[in-house]
Amino acid sequence: MSEKNTKRIAVIIPCHSPSTWRKIEGIMTFAQERPEWEVSLVPYEQLSPVKRALRTFRPDGIICARLDEKAMSLVASLSLPTAIAFHPDETKARPKRVAYVLGDGEKMGRAVARHMYSRGYRSFLLVGRFGAKWESERFEAFEKEVAKFGCHATRLAAPFSHDELLAALEELPPRSAVFAADDIVASDILNIAKRERIDVPRRFGIMGVSNFTALCDNSHPPLTSIDQNFAEGGYLAAKRLHTMLSGGIVPEISHYPPGKVHERESLPQIGARHSLATDLALAFISRNVSNPIEVPDVVSATGVSRRSLENLFRRELSSSVAAEIRNARLDHLSREISSSDAPLAEVCVECGWPYAAHAMRLFKRHFGMTMREWREQCTPDGKTVRC
Repeated sequence: MSEKNTKRIAVIIPCHSPSTWRKIEGIMTFAQERPEWEVSLVPYEQLSPVKRALRTFRPDGIICARLDEKAMSLVASLSLPTAIAFHPDETKARPKRVAYVLGDGEKMGRAVARHMYSRGYRSFLLVGRFGAKWESERFEAFEKEVAKFGCHATRLAAPFSHDELLAALEELPPRSAVFAADDIVASDILNIAKRERIDVPRRFGIMGVSNFTALCDNSHPPLTSIDQNFAEGGYLAAKRLHTMLSGGIVPEISHYPPGKVHERESLPQIGARHSLATDLALAFISRNVSNPIEVPDVVSATGVSRRSLENLFRRELSSSVAAEIRNARLDHLSREISSSDAPLAEVCVECGWPYAAHAMRLFKRHFGMTMREWREQCTPDGKTVRC
């Protein structure tokens, strides 16, 4: 390879960062595919050694992984093609010829939410650490996803005190799970639970981010965690830099997806497990129990075909979509009848049944008694009480 064809790539990395070394794996994998690349790792702890290394190496392009403001100002001053593997909002200094490569926070939030829900958890606590934008993006996506299932998530954003965290953990209802900003936060929570004699996972499940195996495998209990796919991020950063060095155009911001969830004892399966489409359908029916919804409305909320959804309902619930809509609406009607002394026809209309006579026939067939008999059974001594 001639000298003029060689591309010198400086990879500036913070010291003592496990995530950085995973990104380097991806960078070096790409470098193996490009024989013209000459890669030099430049550890960053103090600025002066970095300046000397760059003057000596004279790079054609730079890849950065989580640098502070001083280091980023230096990189920006060089005006070289630069790929940056962290969020642009973390520093004010921004190089002119830059490509940011970020983990997809929205996909991660959705992936964690769906995994926790599929394991049977129905209430959630999100515990932050950094207060950074990428953390908020991840948590917001999680909150939106669990809301689709009719579930609620509470967020505890940094900074918070030990007492605030402990109070939030102690207030968790049954079938709760904690989504921690990273494995370190999750490990701290497990230590607090152990110290306060809170039984995890019997009291609540917990999941971290990064899958640092030395930490996850040796936690008590071992910690479930989602891989951030840092190696893929490093590879994509190198790929974007290569395109810039070749004169190509790249997007300012590129995203790479999260990796897989590594299941351990901290987040066991609880309750019945249904397919995602079935859970989405049941949650949609529950949210719209007072509305005159029909089968096509439910199908639209799941993203699968009507035939596929009906097959899932038969296999998992021994029922049909129409039957589940009808049963949910009748159950809602029964609760309203028992908690109200309004005329029965009026209650039917308020519950989305415009034809009271039809509702009454279905009610008797479903519960084996008339609405009036149901109310009398549920309201002894003529007092209106909830059954």
